[in-house]
Amino acid sequence: MKRLGLMIVTLLCIAGCARQGDLIDMVTATRAVQNEYGDDSLVRADDDLVRANIGDLDYVEEAAVYYTENADGTEFGFFKLSDKKFAPQMEAVIKEYLKTEREAVESLTALYPAEELSARLARFDNATVGRLGNIVYYCIADGATVKRLTDALR
Repeated sequence: MKRLGLMIVTLLCIAGCARQGDLIDMVTATRAVQNEYGDDSLVRADDDLVRANIGDLDYVEEAAVYYTENADGTEFGFFKLSDKKFAPQMEAVIKEYLKTEREAVESLTALYPAEELSARLARFDNATVGRLGNIVYYCIADGATVKRLTDALR
């Protein structure tokens, strides 16, 4: 009887651990960040814009990118992958996108030195890329906002 009880507890623990990586899905992740940031100020990027910036990748089943139209320049995106094994590739694609965007802002800042452009450039210093099961995400914002939004995903 003890063995049966121990086996049941072990199976429940294993099942709980196995499900933990799948607890968050695209809808839940997106809502968590929207609720933390504030729904009203976020705009969802058009799918064509996402494909133009990130590419049309076979292993991406679903993508959602949101940004603010105000001066703070917050942006975040979620990419649901067909398999977790593609996560390193997706992270590399996102990091290349972040690098390209940073370089574009640096070019503008060099031509038109302005406080707003310097603030937009600084947000790339805090940019983060992470994983949630088979979802890879990124967030570009000031440090406090990045922390708040990524904490909302946990």
